[in-house]
Amino acid sequence: MPERTPDLAAIAACEFDQRRTRAREMVATGKMTQHNADALLAPWLALVLLCDAPVSPALAAEIQEWRACILVGHGNAGVLWASKGSAAEARADMARELCPDGEWRAALGSARDAAILKARGSDDRSRRQRARDLNTLARAFCVPLTPAACGVAPAERPAAHSSATLERNAA
Repeated sequence: MPERTPDLAAIAACEFDQRRTRAREMVATGKMTQHNADALLAPWLALVLLCDAPVSPALAAEIQEWRACILVGHGNAGVLWASKGSAAEARADMARELCPDGEWRAALGSARDAAILKARGSDDRSRRQRARDLNTLARAFCVPLTPAACGVAPAERPAAHSSATLERNAA
């Protein structure tokens, strides 16, 4: 997990807020169900938790409850006991429960790549800033760049045999 900095927290919170606003609009107009909106927001809420970004009072209360229930070991006969864990442990556990690492990494990578492609050649400062912000967030979590985001076209697969070889074998 990367070191938490105010910049990462601000980036994660801003991205989540933008996506939540758009999801609420789509739900309100009937273009998306609340269930689908929640599923699309899960990776971004996980990132908010992992980046230690400020959360709503309701979510802060859930984090406090989660802290009280962090399991620290197994007792005799399979009995579990709990201890109050740190807020960072609770946030990380909640993030993993909410959205597995592979899912939020994929969502972050896809969003970063799309933002880079939209920003390329654009005069829109907000597009370029969003691409930089998502790239900063992705780099902090070691989400690799894809060739498409770097402006490299996917290599065509070379033919197994050249046409001359095929003609020679057919004869």
